Amino acid sequence: MSSKATMRRSFWTRSKRRSDILHRLFQKHWVLCGFAIVIAIATAVYFAIDTVQNPYRPSFDDPDPAVRADAIRRSSCCHTDSRFFELAKDENADVRILAADLLGGEGPRAERRAIALARLLEDVQLGVRRQAALSLGSIGADAWPHVRNALIHTSLRVRIAAILSLNFRFLDKVQWPLQLAKEIVPVLEQLAREDIDDDVRRYAKETAESLRGNYQLFPRFPD
Repeated sequence: MSSKATMRRSFWTRSKRRSDILHRLFQKHWVLCGFAIVIAIATAVYFAIDTVQNPYRPSFDDPDPAVRADAIRRSSCCHTDSRFFELAKDENADVRILAADLLGGEGPRAERRAIALARLLEDVQLGVRRQAALSLGSIGADAWPHVRNALIHTSLRVRIAAILSLNFRFLDKVQWPLQLAKEIVPVLEQLAREDIDDDVRRYAKETAESLRGNYQLFPRFPD
């Protein structure tokens, strides 16, 4: 027998042996193999649907911040998309503002969105802090623990941004339940009395009075 024939026979023998091994493994672990196949198919379908629904998603990673910002504007994703949490940390302020806008609102993953927005209250850019405050306030009750922590932050600009998130006049609608408003108002009134900064005290007093008037929580803050 020639060496070529011997090599071919050896190759097919090894291939058959591997096939038999795989066949026995599949018979022994058919449930696990089937589960892996289902997971693989589901993952492929998920990414296919995601690409169809949001064709701009690949542009989120574009090196040009203008392209990233445009991709966010055109995106059809909901505010719970994990990519927006990453974009909230983007080096470009416009991208952070747009991400902060989409992270606001009521809905699922409120706790995680509130945490991300509360971090943005410390941003160096005023526009980012303002949008983060508005979006944080739009989340509603789930945002209050993070707003409360921001109200006692050592940074003046963080405290002011936190007060803004509580002022319903800047929001589309009032998000705070009545019982929570009864908790918020005394915190603001204490801040209005004790904060070291004049602007913080003034904003806190104005917001507390606005909340009292809106929820009819009388008496109003004393002069």
